[in-house]
Amino acid sequence: MTKQQIRIVIGSIVIIAIATLVIYVNMNQGRPKKNYQITNSASGASAQTPKASPVKVPTANKTAAPKPTQQALTYEAAVKQYENRRMQFNQSCGASPSYMMFKNNSALMIDNRSSVKRTIAIGEKSYALNPYGFLIVTLTSKTLPGSLGVNCDKQYNVAKISLQP
Repeated sequence: MTKQQIRIVIGSIVIIAIATLVIYVNMNQGRPKKNYQITNSASGASAQTPKASPVKVPTANKTAAPKPTQQALTYEAAVKQYENRRMQFNQSCGASPSYMMFKNNSALMIDNRSSVKRTIAIGEKSYALNPYGFLIVTLTSKTLPGSLGVNCDKQYNVAKISLQP
């Protein structure tokens, strides 16, 4: 190989390495640290239980997660009860509102207003919602203030939730 060919090969390797690093950083940019715990509470009949495995909590700070409330909550009652604590997802996975701020251990209603089943991820916890289904989740973090990215199906960072002490 000539010196020019060696330079081209080395330059190509450097460019590929930089591109790989940029893609990796962008994919992991919106993900929160692993010290968040989100649990579900009361839900309507159309909502489903979470699909993801439980969040790992450091053993020194391990506490039991709250159990779901057994009472059934109608959609109308949930909308009224969670009037200012509801995040809706439309047909194209758009979140409304796209930014919310809560105190730690606050309840949030996630509301699928589309005609298709959605997977909503808040931080590292995922929830499967039936068409027009909803679920009540409790937002908890051991590190405050904190920030949780919200994903809808394959669309990342459609919303952001900040948690305060």
